Amino acid sequence: MELLSANDWNLFKDAIRDVTDTFMRKPVDYIKESASLDRFGEERQDRFEDAVTLEALVEYKGKDGTTTPAGLVTREYVTLTFDLRTLAEAGVVTNGVCDINEETSIFVVEGLRYRVLSAMPDAQARDENLLFIVTAQIDPIP
Repeated sequence: MELLSANDWNLFKDAIRDVTDTFMRKPVDYIKESASLDRFGEERQDRFEDAVTLEALVEYKGKDGTTTPAGLVTREYVTLTFDLRTLAEAGVVTNGVCDINEETSIFVVEGLRYRVLSAMPDAQARDENLLFIVTAQIDPIP
């Protein structure tokens, strides 16, 4: 026996979407990096695609530091929460799977570049995920 009917699930999904439409409004730029090299086996200068501006809930998770022989290296982290419907409308979802991943995705938040550490769907509502969570670290090499 299910606790919620199909109509109840639809009401729940609508409520989540109302929340995301209200609060997840910070603009962030999503850039996909091409993993290919040029014909000489060197990094291409045009390896980045055009940025897509998305809206997210941005949570600053703080900094940590590591002392190295060269000095203190500070890393800054953020968590970005997206509405999967908004990502699909922006063309960032292919065949039901979000294109954001740890290997080729970069985000720019308030002018700072972040490399993705983890990217995963979240907030499962019966038959679909409603949100997408990205954890990112400031890019040490801009």
